[in-house]
Amino acid sequence: ITRITSVSIVAAAALALGACGEGSEASEAEVCDSLKGVASAMKQGDVEDPSKSRDQLIAEMEGFVEVAPDEVKGDAAKLLEGIKQIEESLGGGGTPSEEDLAVLADESYDKASGRIGEYAEKTCDIDIG
Repeated sequence: ITRITSVSIVAAAALALGACGEGSEASEAEVCDSLKGVASAMKQGDVEDPSKSRDQLIAEMEGFVEVAPDEVKGDAAKLLEGIKQIEESLGGGGTPSEEDLAVLADESYDKASGRIGEYAEKTCDIDIG
């Protein structure tokens, strides 16, 4: 279950990153570097140590939320919140509740993912999926 849940978290990260919040003073290069880190964390899940993978993804997402421009900041924060909720439920080897998993299954994550994916591809030429 831990491996499946880790994969679910990574997939959810690909689903949701998008729009609103405070403006960022970060350069486009800084934003793209951060998105590269998120994409790398999602693609390099550690099967042997899923907790390490989730920690890395959370760290990369926190960095992205800090530098994200207005058009993608709100969805990035929403995704980060969902990932952290799942990680908390997994603490100590637990299993996420159906409520926790439902947070990530919400349609708003799909929409946010689309916006982030489009932004990453258009602005940074990065495939985060």
